[in-house]
Amino acid sequence: MNSIVAGVKREYWEHRNIIVGLPLVISALFIIATIFSLLVMTYYAAESDGEKIAAFDVMATFIGAAWLAGFYYLLPCLHADRKDKSILFWKSLPVSETQTVLTKFLLAGLGFVAVSIMFAWLTCVVFYIMDMIAIGLGAGKAWQHSGLELSVAGFLVWPLASLLRGLILGAPLFAYALMVSAAARRSPFMLLILPPVVLMILEGIVFETSHILGFIAGHAPFSIFEPIKNGASVSEFLHYNFVENGLGVLLGLIIAAVFIAIAIWYRNNKFEI
Repeated sequence: MNSIVAGVKREYWEHRNIIVGLPLVISALFIIATIFSLLVMTYYAAESDGEKIAAFDVMATFIGAAWLAGFYYLLPCLHADRKDKSILFWKSLPVSETQTVLTKFLLAGLGFVAVSIMFAWLTCVVFYIMDMIAIGLGAGKAWQHSGLELSVAGFLVWPLASLLRGLILGAPLFAYALMVSAAARRSPFMLLILPPVVLMILEGIVFETSHILGFIAGHAPFSIFEPIKNGASVSEFLHYNFVENGLGVLLGLIIAAVFIAIAIWYRNNKFEI
């Protein structure tokens, strides 16, 4: 347990500018833009014709940014220490490569999003307080269409569902980025892009199908927002993902496990560049 905690702390201190800095910047931009809007409408006694901001719209921005940051973190995370030879130091510590790889995988798929959701909750609370201040200042009429629309589903249920579902749904893509980082000798980005593109082209030429593209698109974490946007209930959402599409989810998890196993093998056997 101590080694796990130490590994998480190591990742946090090395990447805190992304883990905490990114959601902090997004939160600051949201709040600054909202304050500016409130001041302008109050000064000119103008009414906003826009609709209220749904809580999940705020959450979706934070969650989407966290997923992008996770991929950005994973791609060089196992390549950088091989390139600068610091892997030799980390290998001298009593920490298995399995633990190292799984820690990075869970941090990107779960940790980044969890931190972003907490910042999103704080931002929503600030928005709600600003609503109250606007009413107190007599700007309620101008602000009535620009405040935050809070709901239990948008504020609590959907973000937590997105946290877990995003990890499960995006597992093969997160694991693939991790494997590429462990295997690449020069450019992880090129190794990330070229094989899928070549396979998709060959599939289209030989079989005239697009199953690989469909798999990638279907497992992109951002696809989780589509049923929410269409107004699906939580039960409908869970039924679609774990019952109707259960085979696809299972296949994705199996592929993710294979990619992670390959990444661990590379870390144990082919770690020098």
